[in-house]
Amino acid sequence: MQEELFEKVRSRRVRYEPHDGDVLVLHTKGIPYDFHIKIIKGYIRSSTLYIDGASLIYIYVPHRDGGSIMHNRFSFYGVGVFHFDGVLPCEFEFIGSEPVFGWERAIDLGFTRWSETVEITEYERELYSADCDIITSDSGRLLAVPFFDTNDQRIDHVPKLKMNGEGYATLRGVLDTAEEWLRKNDII
Repeated sequence: MQEELFEKVRSRRVRYEPHDGDVLVLHTKGIPYDFHIKIIKGYIRSSTLYIDGASLIYIYVPHRDGGSIMHNRFSFYGVGVFHFDGVLPCEFEFIGSEPVFGWERAIDLGFTRWSETVEITEYERELYSADCDIITSDSGRLLAVPFFDTNDQRIDHVPKLKMNGEGYATLRGVLDTAEEWLRKNDII
């Protein structure tokens, strides 16, 4: 399905260094909507290898207000992490820059760090639940998973938006998020 939905542009890749506020359009085939990708943080620091060096991106389904395109809370669709690796993928096209707004920076998000997970007892649950995700493993062990911000600092609370590794750093993750919106709105 995804091969039909998203056109693979056959142009050569372009050298690209992401900067905060850059806006990219995601090319789609036969769909009247453009998905905009906005770089919120061009370079994430992390001791987790698949996050380190990636960019924090927000995905928008933009709407027009007069002649200008608006990126706001109403057109905000999702969050992702993407590695540009010095090139702009064929599916993206740079269309301009805009400021990163205060409300965008204020979104409370954190990345789980599985390498720092600790096994806890039921008696320790309350102690760790203030700043860790508490999960039960397949084997029934109770685990506390901490959260970190985009500057690799441990967060002292459980963030509202938990980035747990799904779809990180892949174009497929971004495309799946866009496809989810299309399905939710009965477009495909």
